[in-house]
Amino acid sequence: MSEYDRIIIGEQYQKIAEINQKLNQQVIRDRLTGLFNRSYLETSLREQFQSVQEKHGNIACMMIDIDSINYFLSKCRPVYFFYDTM
Repeated sequence: MSEYDRIIIGEQYQKIAEINQKLNQQVIRDRLTGLFNRSYLETSLREQFQSVQEKHGNIACMMIDIDSINYFLSKCRPVYFFYDTM
């Protein structure tokens, strides 16, 4: 394999890694709000609780449910919920 081939393969590998990272963000985030989705939240919380149990530590969890989310987003999205997708 030539040096040129190695360079091309390296560049392609880097592009694939960047695209995979963007896709991963799209999979774990809600498109409307940019916040993490339920599936990611459940997985992440399970991992965090397990880690705290193993270390015999403490953890706190707070969840907020916003009524009339569409009204809230229409007023606040430009400031608080901007999320850039691919």
